[in-house]
This record gives sequence, C-alpha cells and structure tokens, in this order.
Amino acid sequence: MRRMSGGIIAAGEGSRLRAAGFDCLKPLLPVSGRPLIAYTIGNLLSCDLEPVSLIFSEAAAGCEAKIRSLFPEADFRVTIRTTPSSLESFREVLRLSPEGPVVVTTVDCFCPPKVFRKFIDFARERMEHCDEPPVVLGVTRTFDDEKPLWVRRVRGDAAGRIAEISDEAGDAVTAGLYVIPEAVKRYAPPAGTSRLRNYLKWLVKEGTPMCSVELEEVIDVDRAEDVAAAEALALRSKTVC
Repeated sequence: MRRMSGGIIAAGEGSRLRAAGFDCLKPLLPVSGRPLIAYTIGNLLSCDLEPVSLIFSEAAAGCEAKIRSLFPEADFRVTIRTTPSSLESFREVLRLSPEGPVVVTTVDCFCPPKVFRKFIDFARERMEHCDEPPVVLGVTRTFDDEKPLWVRRVRGDAAGRIAEISDEAGDAVTAGLYVIPEAVKRYAPPAGTSRLRNYLKWLVKEGTPMCSVELEEVIDVDRAEDVAAAEALALRSKTVC
C-alpha cells in the first residue's frame, strides 16, 4: 500500500464566526491560545500523513506564512484560490496530493489526537486489506448542526459500511474527515454537481465502496458556542500546548 498523505480544506469564509465577533481568519481562530489549523495540522503530522496539501481562499492567503512558521519542517503543498463551491475546494486538494490515498479534513473539524488516531488506524487497515479500498468517512452521533449530512450504515457490519447518504435521516452524520483512495480521486462528478455532500451521495449510489468510523468526540467549529466547546474538549484531552 502506498503511504497516505494529508489534506486540509481551509477555503471557507467563516461568516458565522465573524458575525459572532471573531475578527480573524477562520484557520487562525484561537482555540485555547492556539490557531485552529494548528490542531488540524498537528493531527496529520502525528500520524505521518505528509505531504499536507492545503487550499486557502485568496482572502486567507496570509495563512500560508503562518503555518510554515508554526511547522517549519513540514512538507506543505499549498494553493491559494477562491473556489465557487465546497466540491471544487475538495477536488483541488485531491489534485495537489501525491499518488496514493489521501486523508482530507476540513479545517473546522476539531478532534483530539487520540480520536484522530483511531480514525487513521482503521483507514490504514481498510486500505491494506481490502481488494478494492473504500472511501472512509468519519461519522458521529453527537452533533449540533442545522443541516447535517446523514449516513445510514449496514446494521451489524463491523466495518461500518455505508448503505446510503442523505439530507433527511440516518443513524449518524458526517464529521468532516474523509479518506479517498487513489482510484476514487480520479472520479469526475456528474455535470452540475457543486456541493461535496452531493458528490458523496453520488459515490454511494454508483456503488463505490464506502465505510465509516464512529468518532465519540468531534466538533464542527462554526459558531461561538463551538469555539467554547472545542476549548473545553482541548482541555479534557490535554491537547493544549
């Protein structure tokens, strides 16, 4: 199996956080005194997921210098581009990544290193032992999201195989963590597909193998209350440094 690399989507506007009074770029949002993106990069590096491919919007171009100063030895592949959609940002990270499976996370997916390691260990096992390596999603049943993306898993399946992804209902929701095998990186979405959630729905309907890892503690940092929850989780997990 080729080694897995890492990827981060950090091209969002962070409009809700700005409306709540957080006057900074979302990747640099302080969480217990440390930029949000530093936790994300730290998780990837701790699992030997390099190079790390990142996309920043043009408004957040200054974030590149910041991450390079925080992690001077890391191997980053960075593109600065304001994209029209979440799917285009996702596919840009896939294009930047080297050959082999890539672990893609959104910058606002906050989880402790132990939880992230659980996800990666499962994904590596799947990549190594499956004849057709699956897409692997991090999912959770603990969430506070106005528009969650639901997954329905095959009941009793040890690998957490996903039978359906929808906007309506399921037994867990996606958490912003994805492992994409090399073969799937080359799949072109149907014309008119602009949202990442619709691309994931399409993959399942097309019969692409997809499985999941349930994560006990993960936070989508999108609002003021999410920042407070992430800081509390960081303290509980002893991730503050």
